[in-house]
Amino acid sequence: MYKIMCGIAVLLAVVLSGCDGVVMLHPLQEDDAWVVEPGLEGRWEEAGKEDPDYVEFTLDKTAYVVEAKFEDEGVLMFEGGVTKLGDKTFFCCVLDDSVMDRIDECLDTELWKAYMIPVFDVVMLELKGDTLRAGLIEEDWLKKQMKENTLGVEGTAMADMLVLTAPSKDLRAFFTRLAGIEEAWEYTSPLHRVKKSKDNGTPAEAAAKDRSEP
Repeated sequence: MYKIMCGIAVLLAVVLSGCDGVVMLHPLQEDDAWVVEPGLEGRWEEAGKEDPDYVEFTLDKTAYVVEAKFEDEGVLMFEGGVTKLGDKTFFCCVLDDSVMDRIDECLDTELWKAYMIPVFDVVMLELKGDTLRAGLIEEDWLKKQMKENTLGVEGTAMADMLVLTAPSKDLRAFFTRLAGIEEAWEYTSPLHRVKKSKDNGTPAEAAAKDRSEP
């Protein structure tokens, strides 16, 4: 199976527990070519849970630091950037150094096995007002293209994932083409923007504060 737990795609897809089985050896852009996506910064959570998993984006110039809480893996940190390919928005990221430093402790889980070497994740973002969804490469479509050798980009299969080895320029061309193929994508259930209250921060922070008080 090509469904694996891999980084930010899992954390954006906690409801479906699904992920595209694609990682990259190179980023989609050079360091000075990332763009700012208006409205992305902030915390995004599943609705209707007392202690929800979350993804929080913090902007640092044109890069994003991402803190993500996932039930089985605790809190993880990522660094990444946004790029526009055609009229679509893509987020490309890598695990933060603080996470990589303890990777040897966690090699018994599928998430960490995907990161035995530094690789980049990529998801297509759909941001509409206070709702965020991640577009993931559809598993059956991916397996069909790999079987027929029609994916159209350099890569190699490793265990449960496809590692794209093409340079950044070719990756941008590949994902630009892919963005126009509707059947190549599946979308996660939506995450919702969390608006901070003046005194208590986000609802999750307020709940944690309440639990800590005698």
